[in-house]
Amino acid sequence: MPRALIASIIGWCLFSVQATDSWAQAPSQPDNTYRAGLACFEQLDFSCAIELLSAAAQSGAADKNRLVDIYRKLAESHLALGQRKEAVSDFIALLEIQPAYTITSAGISPKIIDALDQARQRLEKTKPIPAEPNRPPSEPAGIEFGFTAGVELLVGEDKRLLKAGPVFEIEGNFVISGPWRAGFGLRYTFHDLSENNSSMHLGGAWASFGGDWMLGPVHLAALGGLGIAYFGIPNEEGKTNLLIPLRFSAGLSIGSGVQLGLVLEPGWLLSLADSLKSSFTFCLGGRLLAAF
Repeated sequence: MPRALIASIIGWCLFSVQATDSWAQAPSQPDNTYRAGLACFEQLDFSCAIELLSAAAQSGAADKNRLVDIYRKLAESHLALGQRKEAVSDFIALLEIQPAYTITSAGISPKIIDALDQARQRLEKTKPIPAEPNRPPSEPAGIEFGFTAGVELLVGEDKRLLKAGPVFEIEGNFVISGPWRAGFGLRYTFHDLSENNSSMHLGGAWASFGGDWMLGPVHLAALGGLGIAYFGIPNEEGKTNLLIPLRFSAGLSIGSGVQLGLVLEPGWLLSLADSLKSSFTFCLGGRLLAAF
């Protein structure tokens, strides 16, 4: 056999072995899709994460542990976009793979735990879910901290005496169970007097109770409070009043556990002095809320 022909055959064989080895080491398309979806999730690009991780789940090549991870991240991505119904469906798919799956890590948003619990309740209506043995005590439901800045308007007689002024509020809410919250609030505001250059300053604090509900992608909350407020002109005598605020808010999720929205807050100041007097206020502002 000619030497040239022998060399050609040997070269072709070496090339085939090398190509086969390279093909075997190259990541499969489902692996690439899964890794790309994780990258989108870590970069908080939740729409991208949903598209890629859904494709990875439907590829049929993922093992049990990877599918659990995919559906967990799909659920969190849907919740971040305010899509609770889709998140519950993701958790249902996860529980069908791993029925005893639980979330017990500290610092998890209560909305994630609530969605998982709702998925478990739906599955329990059709088939029993075995309880996890030796399950540790459940973690606290969660804490929310918020900041509101806006404008406070006066109503009635006070409207002629005081001008509209800025209002700043800090709130902390403890998630009791499901949508129910109990917490506290702090307020500071001041109003220029209509007749001179003085200004009336007010500081208040209250305890509150209410709930937070989902209406599509919108978080709706209503809380009632009871507290005290001290107001007066600086360097002059002040007064202490009973403060009864009602807080109504609507917000959208802008990230994991973070909401941005509006607050509408009528309030009632009731004098604690000898003569019974009352004042009404009306606040409108923007609200930033973070859940932990």
